[in-house]
Amino acid sequence: MEKWCRLIDGVTRQAEDEFGRFDPEMLIRRPEPDKWSVAENLDHLKKFNDSYLPQIEAMVAGSYNRPLLSRIPGLSSAMKGMLHHFVKPDTTRKMGTFPLWEPENSLQGGDVLRRFKEHQEKLKEMIHIAVPFMERGAVVHSPATRWIVYDLKGAFDMIVDHEKRHLKQAKRALKSLTTPTETSR
Repeated sequence: MEKWCRLIDGVTRQAEDEFGRFDPEMLIRRPEPDKWSVAENLDHLKKFNDSYLPQIEAMVAGSYNRPLLSRIPGLSSAMKGMLHHFVKPDTTRKMGTFPLWEPENSLQGGDVLRRFKEHQEKLKEMIHIAVPFMERGAVVHSPATRWIVYDLKGAFDMIVDHEKRHLKQAKRALKSLTTPTETSR
């Protein structure tokens, strides 16, 4: 748990260090029409991470229904291994996302970093709340589909790596906006 919180704090600090000195309008600019801006990357992370909250809240309330597929021995472990590969920070292959995780189209640049920092604190609280369930080996389903299951610890491993991946993507987006092109020299 503490490892995840330290990594989340590291992502937050890097976001502040990398993006905090730029004009808010720069953070909402897309480097290309089909590539996300810094703000869109951060909003995507917020939506992705928050999408796990209803399952954790149901666990706390005692109303969580364990996914049916989680009862198949080894399946949740296999799915976690397969999915985790796609969110690793060094994976540069472009992937689409599910509609529930699409960033807002009308982001306001002024408070992007403040909202992201607040979200990161909420994410760490979610981890603390989830500890007893992780200790019992709780299995969750992907918020996008109940057909994909993995243990709750694996979900947090993926969340942290996913954050690192999108931080790198946001850095590339900003770099392409701030680096002069050959034609403008």
